[in-house]
Amino acid sequence: MVLPLTFFVQTQTPEDVFHDPKVVGERTVSSKDYEFNFTHTREGDLAFFSKTLLPGGRRILIVFTTKKKGKWGGRTLFPFSGKYRDMDPFIHPDQSKMIFISERLLKYQKKS
Repeated sequence: MVLPLTFFVQTQTPEDVFHDPKVVGERTVSSKDYEFNFTHTREGDLAFFSKTLLPGGRRILIVFTTKKKGKWGGRTLFPFSGKYRDMDPFIHPDQSKMIFISERLLKYQKKS
């Protein structure tokens, strides 16, 4: 059985770490869908995460959302995602790129 996940965010002060989790973007980021591997920019206004459309993860996409005036917006399919299984996005510590894994073919691989 696969259960949907809910993203929680932790405040980062030493007094509250891990004591007062908050749901991130209820019904926009955290929904009834199967979502996982949430990452966001240092500013906290742009987030990426994995989303699967089918239980069992046969099709996994990377989506993103933006936060404006304290509210997360709708989810948008990342432009390169959707054809292959793309997942596990994370923002590089220097904020210069998003790194992810994929099952896409490399130029030298043959299609089966």
